[in-house]
Amino acid sequence: MAKFLTQKAKINISVEIHPSAESAYQFFHSQPFLFNKNNFSFSALEALYQGQIYSVVSAGESKFLLIGGFEIIGLSINQVNFKNQKILVYDDMTEYAIEMFAWKSALRVLLSSVNRRQFGDVRRSLNDKAPQHIIKSIFSSKLTLAKFSELAPISVAGLKKQKTKNKIKKQETTTSETHIKPTIFEQLVKEANDGS
Repeated sequence: MAKFLTQKAKINISVEIHPSAESAYQFFHSQPFLFNKNNFSFSALEALYQGQIYSVVSAGESKFLLIGGFEIIGLSINQVNFKNQKILVYDDMTEYAIEMFAWKSALRVLLSSVNRRQFGDVRRSLNDKAPQHIIKSIFSSKLTLAKFSELAPISVAGLKKQKTKNKIKKQETTTSETHIKPTIFEQLVKEANDGS
């Protein structure tokens, strides 16, 4: 059973991420989206928070643990004024139910907003970061290239091509990072050591 928190109950409200929802929260906010969250102003992000329903479980008199509703681009839990938000409090949820709720909330939004060029990265990230029981519960099996290509508008060959392109980009980044010019101080130390 769930019920909305009254305005009076939100006076001294404190909200944190539930430990069982943390991996879904971190996963969601580390994904590439169609829009770059860094290009949104704070007021634009704040406007997106309005009307969002935040799902929580109680952890004390005015302390609540967030289990859903965090799946908004650019959400920072420290910037949300929860006194002005709609908060739905769930009772008697097991840790497993909370984890499942959080992952389903994250995937519901993520799978409708993935950048097409990032399908391969999202598939890999899901397989690496989501608990396997969550993957099996939602997708019936591990997200193989074939399974993902059934779900998304991309072929297995397209996913492999993305993987190759991303591998080349990572190698180029690593190579450029290793060819960074030493600072003047580093050059002087090297010269001093070579001369002795």
